[in-house]
Parts: sequence; structure tokens; C-alpha cells
Amino acid sequence: PPRSITLGVSAESENLSLRLEGVDLADQDRIAAFETETEGSTVVNARATWRPFGANDRLAFVLDGRNLSDEEVRVHSSFLKDV
Repeated sequence: PPRSITLGVSAESENLSLRLEGVDLADQDRIAAFETETEGSTVVNARATWRPFGANDRLAFVLDGRNLSDEEVRVHSSFLKDV
């Protein structure tokens, strides 16, 4: 798999948790026979979790946004990456 770096920042209170992160995937150009190269990509993800009855309660509402930058991402190890 190619090199990946995830950098994020989080904030929490008793009822609310927020996280913003960036994930950078490198190009994969070290390939085996019958593989194709894969371009790298950078995506932005965000998550908000609200616990209306406090941190110790099991009820949580989660809003999860992935690839908010709408980047085309291909997983190098997938047989369907070119489809």
C-alpha cells in the first residue's frame, strides 16, 4: 500500500465532540507484475457527535462527512480501482 498521512484536530465537551482531519495518500508507483499505478489523493473528513444526555449515556447522534473535497480516490489494492 502507498504511504498515507492523517492529520487531525479534535475538540470535546460533555455533550459534543468535533473532529476535522486531512488524509494524504501518496502515489503508488512501486508495483508488481500485472498491477497498474495509482494516483495519490488528499481528502478532508469531518465528524460531529452529539450526546444529548451526557458523555456517559449510550445515545449519540453522529454526523459524519467523508471526502468533503470531492476528490477522486482509488484504493490501490482493489481489483475494481479502474472501474
